[in-house]
Amino acid sequence: MMSYTIFIKRLWQSEKSTISESSISGTEISGYFLERPGPDTTEANLRKRIPDGAYSLKWYASSRMRKFSPLPNLFNASVPSSRAILIHPGNVPADTDGCLLPGKSKGDGRIGQSLGLYEEIKQLMVDKGIENFNVLITSCYVDCKKWKNTPA
Repeated sequence: MMSYTIFIKRLWQSEKSTISESSISGTEISGYFLERPGPDTTEANLRKRIPDGAYSLKWYASSRMRKFSPLPNLFNASVPSSRAILIHPGNVPADTDGCLLPGKSKGDGRIGQSLGLYEEIKQLMVDKGIENFNVLITSCYVDCKKWKNTPA
C-alpha cells in the first residue's frame, strides 16, 4: 500500500495566526493550513501551535465536532494523541485551539474554502487508510528561496 505525506510548510505568522502552504504526496491536493500563533509548544490547553516535526495520524471521535467526526488526529513521541491536535474545517484563528484548519485560499490571517479541502483530505484518508498517512511540518518564515523546489 502506498504511503502519503501531508507536507505543511509554515510561511506566514502574526500575533494572531500561522498560515502554511500544503500538499499531499502522490496527489494533486494542495492548499493552505491555518494554525494558532507561536511559539510552538508540546503542552496542552495553551492555544498554541504544535512544534515542527513528523506526525502520525489516527481517527479521533469528537463529540464537539460530531458533524465531521471522526477527525484526523496528529501525534508523535512529544505530542500525545490525547492532546487531540485535529484537522478540521474553520477559517479564522478563533476556530482553533491548536488544531490545523485546511483551506483552498488564504487571506489576511485567515483561510477560505475550508470545508471543501477538509472533505477532500478526509475522503482520501478514508479511501487509502489513515494509517498510510503522515504529516511533516516545517517552518520557513524568513528566506524560503532556497526551498523553492521542495514540496509545499
